[in-house]
Amino acid sequence: MTYQFPGLSVAIEQARFGSEMEMPPGNQHVIAFNVARVPVDIRACYIAPQARSDYRRFGPVSFVPAGVGMHLIGEEAGAAMLMCRFERHVHPHLSDHVAAFDLARLERCTDIRNRDIVRALERIAEETRSPGPDSAALVGGLAATLAVDLARLATGSAGSGLSEDDMRRVERYCIGTLRTRPNLAEAARVCALSSRQFAAALKQATGLGFNQFLASLRLREARHLLRETGLPIKEVSYRCGFSHVSSFTSAFREAEGITPHRFRTDSQH
Repeated sequence: MTYQFPGLSVAIEQARFGSEMEMPPGNQHVIAFNVARVPVDIRACYIAPQARSDYRRFGPVSFVPAGVGMHLIGEEAGAAMLMCRFERHVHPHLSDHVAAFDLARLERCTDIRNRDIVRALERIAEETRSPGPDSAALVGGLAATLAVDLARLATGSAGSGLSEDDMRRVERYCIGTLRTRPNLAEAARVCALSSRQFAAALKQATGLGFNQFLASLRLREARHLLRETGLPIKEVSYRCGFSHVSSFTSAFREAEGITPHRFRTDSQH
């Protein structure tokens, strides 16, 4: 399914990444989302006029502003990507704010973890894969919020959030202890930070407090288990750290708009 709006296109495309690729600057602001979130071993840097960023991990969500190119290196891979392309001349408000990106801030956009941006892309992907009544209107509205959140990302303080390696260590620790409830002090210790320093750095890196971060990880892991395994719903609930199936179902429905059973059924189509 492809959606076309004035100055905006939304589609899921099968992308193929070579061991080395160069994307020339274009006239569109492009945000990409790896729909399956299957990790790719790729690093990317931005190429701006007379400047180049450091290479950083190419994560599930990335953004390339109009007028900026990108160079990618790594292992060859394929991935289904949700692509949202905003025409620069049709979205001057977004373009004006994106112009505020400096390389230090822009290089963080190879792996965007902002909660609002990620959630909007997840919902757009679901509507694109499984359209329902008024899907076009919903996708258009979600894309409009994306433009606002990207503008805010451009003008916000870059701060001193967690490094890529720290984030990987924290996620590995938290996912590995979801059943037994990860705690803030231990997560901070993984990064060699005090609890206070870690909480502030996590907030800067993800926009989430520790409990919100855990909730997002629980749901992310639940989506993975529902899609990729045949585990009973009760076992999925237990592995993701929910005390009761009813609380899992309630939290999942609030986040996704459907029950875990329905999500699994839809994912198999």
